Amino acid sequence: MVNFSHLSKTEFEELCYDIIVAKGFTNVDWRKGTGKSSSPSDSGRDIEADKVITDIDKSTVLLKYFFEAKHYKEGVPPTEIMAALAWAEAERPYCLVIITSNFLSNPCKNYIEEYKENNKPKFQIRTWENKLLEELLVDEKNICFKWKINIQGINYRYINKYHLAYVTKSHLNKTDFLFNILDNYNIDIRDQLLEMVYFNYSVSLSLGKKERYENLKEHIKKNKNFYSDPIFVHQIISEVLAWAYHFGDIDEKDNVRDRLNYLKEKVEEENGSVDNFLTDSINSIDERTDKWNKYYNDFCDNVVFDLLSEPFLLNDKDEFR
Repeated sequence: MVNFSHLSKTEFEELCYDIIVAKGFTNVDWRKGTGKSSSPSDSGRDIEADKVITDIDKSTVLLKYFFEAKHYKEGVPPTEIMAALAWAEAERPYCLVIITSNFLSNPCKNYIEEYKENNKPKFQIRTWENKLLEELLVDEKNICFKWKINIQGINYRYINKYHLAYVTKSHLNKTDFLFNILDNYNIDIRDQLLEMVYFNYSVSLSLGKKERYENLKEHIKKNKNFYSDPIFVHQIISEVLAWAYHFGDIDEKDNVRDRLNYLKEKVEEENGSVDNFLTDSINSIDERTDKWNKYYNDFCDNVVFDLLSEPFLLNDKDEFR
């Protein structure tokens, strides 16, 4: 199920517009009066579009579609689709599509069936509920990226803008510039963020925080050259961003909790008991995730941002504000 809760009603309508365009409709007209969330659609309309149908003789026919977007946390009630049905009854499109961010309530579904039975409308009535929207968005990565939508485990909602800026362009940063930033960074946060980097560069975790960091710097200083310098920076930053985002992914709290509880049940079945470490890990998920989310954003805002604006790259800080 796709989570659209971070979108306003107007943003959800615009998302629907983007999907309709991506799926090959033409003459797409979003009938919103203004960009404000309080702005009503013209005459009850949300979106109008044409679907081009090509016949076997290459002739084409335009089929008129009306789209009504409903952004609800729960099921859409019957009263919310009456205006759309009246609009379609008056103008007779080929099809009326009711799009909902969640689902239609059972009374609403019953109302549609009764409407079809009693009125025999000259137009088709279709519904795009959350599950179908998920299927429609699977191949639309640009739309998911734009609206920060999580599809198939790829979550864009909480990715920091400097993280996105870093991974979507090539950078040639110098290790001296990176370490100059990290030298002045909070030593406790730095040590936790660099833990996987230390592991990959065979830096002993038995050393103290300062010693580990200096050991990493010395290792890279001995092995870098003009060509490898930016590669070292990219490896370090990519490693930190990947793990920090993973550990601080707020949307994954429940999934992590479910996996650990499943593991706990299996361990209990085999051993009859569970050690305190696993129990503590389950109980501390919220606190741990929030902590890493804070570390992740702090690193993006204070380290990655400076890397994006390293002078010789001619990057302007204001470009990413």
